Amino acid sequence: MSPDQTTWARLRRDVPRIAAAAGVGYAVLASVYAGFGWDAHAYWSAWHGPMYSAAPGQPGAFLYSPVFAEFLWPLAQLPFWLFSLVFSVASAVSIWWLLKPVQGELRWLLLLAAAPEIASGNVFAELGVVAALGVRFPALWAVAALTKPSVCLGPVWSALRRDWRPVAIAVCATALVAGVSYLAAPGQWHAWLGFLRRNGSAASGAVGSPLVPGVLFRLPISLALLWWGRRRPDVVPVAMMLATPVFGISAAVMLFAIPRLRLVGSRTAPAR
Repeated sequence: MSPDQTTWARLRRDVPRIAAAAGVGYAVLASVYAGFGWDAHAYWSAWHGPMYSAAPGQPGAFLYSPVFAEFLWPLAQLPFWLFSLVFSVASAVSIWWLLKPVQGELRWLLLLAAAPEIASGNVFAELGVVAALGVRFPALWAVAALTKPSVCLGPVWSALRRDWRPVAIAVCATALVAGVSYLAAPGQWHAWLGFLRRNGSAASGAVGSPLVPGVLFRLPISLALLWWGRRRPDVVPVAMMLATPVFGISAAVMLFAIPRLRLVGSRTAPAR
């Protein structure tokens, strides 16, 4: 084996181990500093105070549509420690399923590297599942559209391929769910739309990480990537990560959909 091959082999072996150690360390420190389930707390507190009072980037800010809040209402009746535990378990199971095509030690190391997402209780892992399954079940993109709309890029990828059936299914599913929710609680929808108007300027600034530009600057890069990779479904999670509204290290968990999407990539019809 040449020196270059030896170096590459060591990198492939050691980088995942370093990432796993860093992920666990970050999760432990963040849990001590911000409390376990620091992102899930925003979901729980949406039903324990004014739903749209905190601005993006502030602790406890609930940014999502009323549909997500309504879906969480039964869980929000639980004490917070149990609520956050449910979210963490759901994230861990989602990540483990996404990584099923990955063999051996690497699968465990990637799971450990995702410890910040598991500890925070965000929904990036679940959005990764949407990305992995959305090629076959486009109605699932309603989940992304009604939580983090800027990452709902699967229908955009299909539109760039001129594959209109998945686009229509995703739009109809989203409209149906949102319509039922609006009829049930129009006041919450008006409050959410007002929240978006008040905080629209935050999209152009750095939210989540001071080193990363706002989503308005990142979204064109995501769209360009989708156009470049319109024959490859595995570009969708990368574009989603770039387009997440509040950027953080946990957003990288959506990349774990790539192994699943590569399994179906060869069965995807070429773009016209």
